[in-house]
Amino acid sequence: FATVGDGSAPVETLAVLESTAVINSMIAACGGSIYNVTMGGTTGTVLGSGFISNRWQSAVFQNRLFLVDGADPAQMYDGATLAAAAFTGVATSTLYGVTVVHNRLFFWTGVDASFWYGVVNGIAGPLNNFDLSTVAANGGSLIAVDVLSYDGGTGVDTYTCFFMSSGELLMYTGTDPTNPSNWALVGRYVLPPPISPRAIVRYGGDIYISTHNDHLQLSKILIALKLGETPPRSKISGAVLDAFNAGGSLFGWQAMYYPSATRIIFNIPTPNGTFDQHVYNTSLQSWCRFKGLNASCWAILNDGIYFGKSGGEVIQAAIGFTDSDAAGTRPIVATSQQAWQNFGTPLRKRLTASRVIVETNNRG
Repeated sequence: FATVGDGSAPVETLAVLESTAVINSMIAACGGSIYNVTMGGTTGTVLGSGFISNRWQSAVFQNRLFLVDGADPAQMYDGATLAAAAFTGVATSTLYGVTVVHNRLFFWTGVDASFWYGVVNGIAGPLNNFDLSTVAANGGSLIAVDVLSYDGGTGVDTYTCFFMSSGELLMYTGTDPTNPSNWALVGRYVLPPPISPRAIVRYGGDIYISTHNDHLQLSKILIALKLGETPPRSKISGAVLDAFNAGGSLFGWQAMYYPSATRIIFNIPTPNGTFDQHVYNTSLQSWCRFKGLNASCWAILNDGIYFGKSGGEVIQAAIGFTDSDAAGTRPIVATSQQAWQNFGTPLRKRLTASRVIVETNNRG
């Protein structure tokens, strides 16, 4: 779809500004520069250069895209111009994560237990600090923040979730950290932390997280913990554990919801430099694995899905069904393994017949 840089560096961030004020646009970070790649083509438009990192975290707020990476000053993109964000109270180059909670921007550094928050609807000005170390019994640093909503919105059953590197989850109710009567700790749980700030995504009112041993659905985990039961595990928990043991410290872990295909994509880096994807079909509640899409990052623009990869390339995915080579068409190879079970009895059995049913919407 697009190529940026000199071809020697990978695209490590794709971020999208969906705005009511400007045309939706997508940016790519590669080789110390940030490009506008909305229109595609052999080169993107340079928005800024000289950056230390290409691994930005982003959030859309007030028709602007905010970017932080823990090394460079925070940036703000309005669809035309990229410039340093005008926040005060903290060195914005230390901010590593960003999200929007109750009409405020929340930031964190990833190396301490506090978060910084702006004023309601504020896109500049002072940031105030809230220290979680006094309530985090297990210590650790804040690595991710998101909102869990049992009612699917931002109503009375909405909780701000703070994920600590120690595995502690702190849940707050309320909308204003400056007001003790409207901000209170209501839950403290211990569960595997997200592998990275990108390895967490909201779907509906729930939160899905890539951890060291599974892709967790937070609401189900909390229900089990409240009942004193063993938290449920997905069918691919073993594959997640294997992937983490092989490449848990590698860059590229990400979780993203792809609405046009009703799936959640979990990006998985591997030690040989390639990437797999664990894909959860939200309609069928089933899992599969994609191979051969060496994506270091993902983004959705105007219902299309894109990924960044090595060589400064931005690839548009899911735009056709053709699998062919010089010799003609070639088959799509698929491998399936069903769940091990004892068919209702532990006694030894002899299987006399089986039938495989495959359903596909492939037009070929």
